Amino acid sequence: MQIKLKQDSEVYIGAPKNPLPESVNAQLESVLSQIPEVVEGHLPQMYAPELGGPPRQVLVVVLKEFSDQLMEDISQRVGESFSPHFSIDILPLQIGDQLIADFKSTETEIFSRR
Repeated sequence: MQIKLKQDSEVYIGAPKNPLPESVNAQLESVLSQIPEVVEGHLPQMYAPELGGPPRQVLVVVLKEFSDQLMEDISQRVGESFSPHFSIDILPLQIGDQLIADFKSTETEIFSRR
């Protein structure tokens, strides 16, 4: 599921207390590496009060340029790469977004095309 946050949303991020298994990270890295528009991928833990629920590990994708079609493609590829029981929220950011530095500081990068 794609996460959509408002411009001034309050967001708390950090390294996950219980990270996903390395095999999941490797599979997500493989998926992201096949999509040229994806520049980076991170797997931090995130809590955004406006979304409700507990903190959760999310897939942050840094894109050359955002489009709904691209996000549908990423979601579909991630979904097809895992069992139907696997689910992860995806937060897209475009190059230049001020949140990228915050996500980099969590040291949860799983993919980089840079």
